[in-house]
Amino acid sequence: QCLVGSEMCIRDSFALNSVPDKISLREHLLNEANLDAPSEGAARAFAFLAGELDDRGFLPRDALARAEENGFPREDAEAAAKLLRESDPPGIGAFDMRDSLMLQLERKGMGGSLAHRILESRYELLMKRKVSEIARLENSAESAVEDAIGEIAKLSTSPAHEFARDDERFVSAD
Repeated sequence: QCLVGSEMCIRDSFALNSVPDKISLREHLLNEANLDAPSEGAARAFAFLAGELDDRGFLPRDALARAEENGFPREDAEAAAKLLRESDPPGIGAFDMRDSLMLQLERKGMGGSLAHRILESRYELLMKRKVSEIARLENSAESAVEDAIGEIAKLSTSPAHEFARDDERFVSAD
């Protein structure tokens, strides 16, 4: 039992409140990379790229060039980027939301689907919700386009959302 205000109660409460409630995306990915990396060099490049991810789980467009600038051979950086894009959660390691959505569809086995084609070739029209124009260009029924848009809407726009941020993992004492 704990007496209110006792040193033992305060210390135990702090210990419980300091335990991370979620692991960070970077920790999760590094655990995955340790199991799946094709080489030690690729694992180190993977760790570098995992550190480059933004809060949504996206890589900056210049991440591979930055890896090379930091001494990673091109082949290790490319292997690491491929592994990152194949990691869980789906959509991690994409360069932007469109790329992430396409990765998620590919992971679901929908790489050749109308939804994927819309993201790949008709993204600007999708953003403007030009269903009839997309249908005409894709030679599809408007209802099929609406269904495809429905599939896209089920995907995550921020694949890292379920993970704690590296800098916000612990509850601090008042």
